[in-house]
Amino acid sequence: MSVTVTGRVLAVLPAGLVPLAWGFAAAVAVGAASGRALAVGLGVMVVLFAVFAAKPAMGEGALAAWRLVIVAGLVANLVSLAGLFDLFGGEAVVAVSAYAWMLLPVPALVRTGRAVGATRRYLAFAVLSTVGAGVVLAGTLTGGVLGLDATAVALVGVALVALGQTGSIVDAALRNDGALGA
Repeated sequence: MSVTVTGRVLAVLPAGLVPLAWGFAAAVAVGAASGRALAVGLGVMVVLFAVFAAKPAMGEGALAAWRLVIVAGLVANLVSLAGLFDLFGGEAVVAVSAYAWMLLPVPALVRTGRAVGATRRYLAFAVLSTVGAGVVLAGTLTGGVLGLDATAVALVGVALVALGQTGSIVDAALRNDGALGA
């Protein structure tokens, strides 16, 4: 595979992986995915994050903020794996990792919006992610909200997070030299 093709794949891959990851999170929330499947997913994500974080371009401009998100997320995933294998913390550690992924991207979204001249759009993406995390937390703490059980509330929250983070990564991929349109 040539560098050009590899570059394009790495430019657009996150536009598919972000919604896939949140879809997987939703599947875990409703019990449609097992702990073993979650462990495999987290392991795959760790490898992908290492690949993305190692790219030299990730140290430039707004991407530097995303490198920090990726490295922090990689650590969160490793901690989650330790929790899944009962090395420490158990399910509580896995939950903290999920909240980390809901909120870690927020400052990078704001920085990206400023860098690409789309401050309002990226602020909206950041707000969706933040509100989604709040909805999940509210459902968890109260056992449900507005007549919905905690699982249904978690799904609404995850959907908001997914909408904000997917919107931002698709926008970024479209801006990346038209990589999605080529």
